[in-house]
Amino acid sequence: GTQAPPRTQERTLSPPAMQRLPATMRAAVLSSFGGPEVIRVVGELPLPRVAPHEVLVRVLAAAVNPLDCRVRAGYGRAVYEPLLPL
Repeated sequence: GTQAPPRTQERTLSPPAMQRLPATMRAAVLSSFGGPEVIRVVGELPLPRVAPHEVLVRVLAAAVNPLDCRVRAGYGRAVYEPLLPL
């Protein structure tokens, strides 16, 4: 017969595990609308502080989709401009 795939276990980070987090992170920062040249890749931003009701997610890979390109170009400016930098 076939076996079910192993179940992943949920884990919460204990204080010692949280201490192993890096102090900085890489980020793509969008500070204005425009072409690809407005995106800055920053390699030394501090990790954000996390409130008790929030989570910190480690991203190993990310993608850009057509909506990301349209937002960066200015579509939906009235919605997104108050949120800049993204």
